[in-house]
Amino acid sequence: MRIHIFSKSTEHYAPGRITEEAHLLGHSAENLFYKDLVVGITNKVRVLMHGKSLEMPSAVVLRVSGAGLVGPLFAYQRVALINYYSKSIPVMNRETYISWIRLNKLEQHYDMVRSGIPVVPSVSFSSEEVIDWDKLEFPLIAKTSFGSSGQGVFKIENKDELLTKVKEKGISNYLFQKMLTTRQDYRVIVIGGKALPKVMKKTAQEGEFLTNFARGGAVQGVPLNSQMQDLAERTAKVFKADYAGIDIMYDTEGNPYVLEINRGAQFQGFEESTGINVAREIVQYLERQTRLSK
Repeated sequence: MRIHIFSKSTEHYAPGRITEEAHLLGHSAENLFYKDLVVGITNKVRVLMHGKSLEMPSAVVLRVSGAGLVGPLFAYQRVALINYYSKSIPVMNRETYISWIRLNKLEQHYDMVRSGIPVVPSVSFSSEEVIDWDKLEFPLIAKTSFGSSGQGVFKIENKDELLTKVKEKGISNYLFQKMLTTRQDYRVIVIGGKALPKVMKKTAQEGEFLTNFARGGAVQGVPLNSQMQDLAERTAKVFKADYAGIDIMYDTEGNPYVLEINRGAQFQGFEESTGINVAREIVQYLERQTRLSK
């Protein structure tokens, strides 16, 4: 099996690990960067890399496109790749990236609520004039529409702090949420519709609220319980994701909420804390899909 792995040039761990495990299982893998692509659209989609047409692999992994100025471009290049590759070639997350080219936090919440998945009580505003200050409870959490690894997530203590923060991107680009005070959440990874048997429990540092591994949160592997399994697998199904990380948080009364789905979830902390070889699970999933496509 020959695998194409597309990612940002700044992402190293996941593409490297998938390549490593592919080689150990007797396959070849190429790490390719979105930034090197040229997409031509006439009567068909053509994709060039370094001036040459891409050869057809056995399977494809499309990693996260990223935020910032190039994020939208890479996201649409990702869709071009999906259209370029034959439908007989397994492309991980093909359906989710076609249905949601980019998936922001507000859209996630809409679709989860429609599907009966519990989310943290949230509100968004189109302008400062429509804010009902009497109904906002501080402190609260503000999240930008796009962001990962804790970037774009802020604790807001009062009205003045909120108004100052939203001037950076405009209030319509934020989702405001009730602050859950347990300082812990759980990352579940779902591959091919099945949650892995352990989850990564993330705990914020003392005096902090962000639990993310990339932001210094303490992590440990714990067994997957049936409640988290059900919520994570349902969430992945709603968003048609072959691979995803789903974050679940409990309130002080033990009620679970899905915080978000990440279709390009990083897994370094997950592998280190749970001992599960996520990269190998991905390659083995592609092996199964390749056999089914023949």
